[in-house]
Amino acid sequence: MIQFNSNIAEHDIQSTRMLVIANKQDLEDAMRENEIKDILSFPSEYDGRIKIQEASALNNVGLVEGFAWLVSEIELLQSKKAK
Repeated sequence: MIQFNSNIAEHDIQSTRMLVIANKQDLEDAMRENEIKDILSFPSEYDGRIKIQEASALNNVGLVEGFAWLVSEIELLQSKKAK
């Protein structure tokens, strides 16, 4: 089992966002979001701050949605910082 990197966990949890692209979803044996989440063992304090986005670059599915989430989160953090 892969453990969540403790270096990441040391940073400010409030300003941390991570996007994991689970590409190759067009393949029959591709790992799904719940499998990846179990393997990476993200700490519960990161719930909502880490997004696992299933994607298929071949079929142009999921990539835009994942990066849109990340951009939205960054904009939200920047607007909070500006206040």
